[in-house]
Amino acid sequence: VAAQREEVSIIAAAGWSSQDHVEAAMMWIISQREEAAEARKEDEARFSSERVDAEMMQRRKEEREKEMMSSDLQDLFGSVEGEIVISSKYFPHSVILQSDPSKQMFATISSVTDSVKAARARKEVLRFLKLEKKATDWYGRVLPYSFFHHSVKSRFESWAGKLLQTSNGSSSDQISQLLQKEGDDLEKALYNLSEQEEGGVANVPKVFLQAERDAALKGLPTKETRDFDDEIEVLQHSSSKPSEKQQPVEVIEIS
Repeated sequence: VAAQREEVSIIAAAGWSSQDHVEAAMMWIISQREEAAEARKEDEARFSSERVDAEMMQRRKEEREKEMMSSDLQDLFGSVEGEIVISSKYFPHSVILQSDPSKQMFATISSVTDSVKAARARKEVLRFLKLEKKATDWYGRVLPYSFFHHSVKSRFESWAGKLLQTSNGSSSDQISQLLQKEGDDLEKALYNLSEQEEGGVANVPKVFLQAERDAALKGLPTKETRDFDDEIEVLQHSSSKPSEKQQPVEVIEIS
């Protein structure tokens, strides 16, 4: 409004006729319409680009999911060739996949003769590994380490031992169900505020903090000895901080 008044004052001072005033006003209105139309076009283009980006991300996510569901077990869980340890193609930093019994258990339940049960088991395995990766993406590798290394890995290795002793279809079904519950519990810890507590600069899953406290009391390590090139300490949750030398590691991101 102030700009319009200023423009009218300038026009009046220039000694314009009433016709000139009307033409100037109409030209101003037209310019405002054109600017608004251009702004709408820019907004539409931006929204369209964002929609296309979102659709492309979703397609890539679905393609990765299909790829993992049909991938070779060695690519999924890693392998050992002589003295060379080959990390998982998709989860190279997984703490759980450092455990040979856990990897063997995953491979066993993901390759039972019943294709439906095998696909269901593989989906649960992938779900848990993706949740593990999400935990380290969000909270760094130090805070979740005790939970995955001392708590979860111990449970998984216990299940793996029982699976080796029985080695039948019903045992694989039971392991799949246990793994599903383990994934449900981890998902709640990551997403439910009621399962979190103050951990320094933000709320963090209670199970991570409790596992770290328990490990410290028992004199167990509370962080990895492996080196990574992309370690980020996102929370100051205890007196210990990671000081790790970094080496390049090729990572395929899984969302």
